[in-house]
Order: sequence, then C-alpha cells, then structure tokens
Amino acid sequence: VQSRLGEKEAAKNSLNRLTLLAEKYNQIKILNKSYVFAAYISSQLNDANLCRGYFNKINTSNDTITNGSLAYRKFYFLTKFYLLGKENKFNDAIAAGEDALKEVNNISDSTHIYGLIGTYASNAGNYKKAYYYREGEMILYSRMISAKSFSDASNTLLQSELRLKEENAKLFLQKEQTQKRLNRWLIAGLLVISAGLFYIFYLATQRRNKNTALSKQVEENKLLLQEVHHRVKNNLQIV
Repeated sequence: VQSRLGEKEAAKNSLNRLTLLAEKYNQIKILNKSYVFAAYISSQLNDANLCRGYFNKINTSNDTITNGSLAYRKFYFLTKFYLLGKENKFNDAIAAGEDALKEVNNISDSTHIYGLIGTYASNAGNYKKAYYYREGEMILYSRMISAKSFSDASNTLLQSELRLKEENAKLFLQKEQTQKRLNRWLIAGLLVISAGLFYIFYLATQRRNKNTALSKQVEENKLLLQEVHHRVKNNLQIV
C-alpha cells in the first residue's frame, strides 16, 4: 500500500521489518519469499541498490522460487529483468524478460515488458527482435485499450442496470405504499358501510317491533270495543 501511494521511505522501512521478521524463522522457503517480494517492491520503487541487496540474498540452491508458486516466480523473473536492464546486460535482460512473460497473465504487465524487451533488443543491436517486440507491444496496447473500452462500456451498462434496479425498487415501494393506503381506505369504507347497514337493520327492527306492538294494541282495543258493545246491548235488553 505504501509503495502504491508513493510513500517510498515508509515502504522501505516496512520491507526491512518484513525481512527481519522472516529471518527469525530461518526457513529457506519463508526467507526466499520475503526476499523476492522485497526485491520486487524495491524495483517498483526504482531503487536498484536496495533491490539488488534483497535479490542477492535469495537462496537458489534449494530452489523454492523458479519451481515455486506462480506469484513468486513472476516476482522473481520481473526483478531479475529489472536488475539486468539497470546493469545494461541487455541480452541477459531479454532472456529474463521472456521468462517473466511466461509468468505474467495480464495485458498491462505484458505490454510494459514487451516495450522494455524491444528497447533492450534495440540497444543490443538485435533489430529483428526489437521490431518483433515493439510490434507486439502495439498489438497488446490496442487490446488493452479495447479491453478498457469494453470494461468502461460494461461498467456503464452495470451502472445503468443498478439505476434501473433502484428505480424499480422505488416504484415497487411506492406501489406497495399506495396499495397499503388503498387497503386502509377500503377497510375504513367497509367499516362505515357495515356500521350504516347495522344502523339501518337496527332501525328496521325497531320499526317492526313498534308496528307489532301497535297491531297488538289495536286488536286489544277491538276486543274491548266489542265487549263494550255487547254489554251495552245486554243492558238495553234488560231495560
């Protein structure tokens, strides 16, 4: 992180602490990995002396680098390529660069290595190889630009899809909220209608009961009137 941020002195101090810590284990595999990594980061910081110091500490007698994991093989060959170029050992640098190309699996690094090999080949007077690698650099650069354009287009498409999903989510939320409001109004309306129907039923029941009571009273009055007529008639007969 420090090397990426350009904090060179802090990065160098971190590399020193890393290698000192690795040396406490006194295991070739751990030491080799730490020295290779420290040498590679030093090359990225463009400090050839520091890089050479770490690189010379790598133990290749019991080889855990060139037959090791892909990541450390890449670091090893890239560092060797860098140092040989700094020492103007162009033919050896070209061979190291070709070894590094076998380990690199991305266009950006490959393009950079192709360009440097082309330069070293030109300095060594091998113009045929210089032309081959310069042409390869241009082809890889074109691919990198195309890949970047495709990546930008993919990112734009992805952002559009994300915005569309956000809009759909908002619309779904609004629809859900509207539905909830409609449901509340519907429930309130049903409650009002139910209350109205209940009140109407109550009034109808009360009116029916009242009519029944009035009818019963009319019948009783008729019976009483008939009884009065009957008694008056009897009384008149007696008179």
